[in-house]
Amino acid sequence: MKILLISLGFKREPKEATGITLILYAKFLESKGHDVTIISDGPKRSKLKIGRITVYLFNSSGIFPKVKAHVLGYLSSAVSLKGGYDIIHSFSASPLLAFRGFFFKLRSPKAKVFHTLKSYSTEKENRFKFISLLNMCTRVTIPTYVMKEKIVDAGASEDRLEVVRSPISTQRFRPRDRVALKKKYGFTGKKIVLYYGSTLKNKGVHVLVEAIPNIVDGVKDAHFILAPRCDGPNIRIYKEDIKDMEMDSHCTFKEGKIPIEEYVAMADVVALPYLDLYGTEGNPSCLLEAAASKTPVVTTEIPEIKEIMQPGKDIMMVRPGDSDSFAKGIIEVLNNSNLSKSLSENAFRKSKKFDIKKIGAEFLKLYR
Repeated sequence: MKILLISLGFKREPKEATGITLILYAKFLESKGHDVTIISDGPKRSKLKIGRITVYLFNSSGIFPKVKAHVLGYLSSAVSLKGGYDIIHSFSASPLLAFRGFFFKLRSPKAKVFHTLKSYSTEKENRFKFISLLNMCTRVTIPTYVMKEKIVDAGASEDRLEVVRSPISTQRFRPRDRVALKKKYGFTGKKIVLYYGSTLKNKGVHVLVEAIPNIVDGVKDAHFILAPRCDGPNIRIYKEDIKDMEMDSHCTFKEGKIPIEEYVAMADVVALPYLDLYGTEGNPSCLLEAAASKTPVVTTEIPEIKEIMQPGKDIMMVRPGDSDSFAKGIIEVLNNSNLSKSLSENAFRKSKKFDIKKIGAEFLKLYR
């Protein structure tokens, strides 16, 4: 099949979950012999090759406002791109962006148009706005049944919707020798608590920072690694807060590119203090990557997460926004080796369901 994938903010080596899963999926399709093209925005108009995958970028900056620039960029790409696609598949958090698929269908009238809602939009006014656009697609996929229920209530046609989980690579994220990794990176004798991902407010990193003194009181050799996927003003605030609490010696910031799969496997706990999942993959990639690495996870009681992982069996779950509760959960996992092993073994088995080979096959079944 000839398949066109449409997204925002393409990067050759993305750090955010949406970009990572897009490349992962495109490479899966390529491995199955399909002709794959990616359309996205970028700093300048260009054409790239990743293996046999062709990537077309349009310039989203300039004299026009951002929304108008994106509309014009996708429209000009649709006009200039040759047709003949069998599948046109766009990915976004906002239902509004489903419109992009119909631009490209003008040049490929026989193509089937798919859209995937990866997460809830961070823009409150756009979360369920323009939901009727989804009803024009051949199929719409969402990562959880919780999200499905919400968008059906907002007006989406249920017979168009399919729950398809977000994928990870269980080849990249896998169990490794934790002791050897700690020696390699200079953390021998430490119990590592890792946070990685965005530093947006709703990710709850401030909750983890507030919990650090309590955790250190309960686990003297605890050490915290914060590896933000992108720079932001909150990082400076967290560093200042940690310094004010005199917790500098217990914390390491890893900014820039690092072999994150090794850090996840090295950690004794991956801490994900989400306040909500707006702007986060419906099946959080960090959680699934940790599970695939046999690293126990402490996160918050959110319905979408409880749908895929069982509290107390697969992961430790605590109250959102409660630093005392979060500290207690992390201390319990770090100090109880039997609990840590049980959580990591159970979550590891579930992580296999999210491998790209399985999720990719589900998408191909929908295409066919």
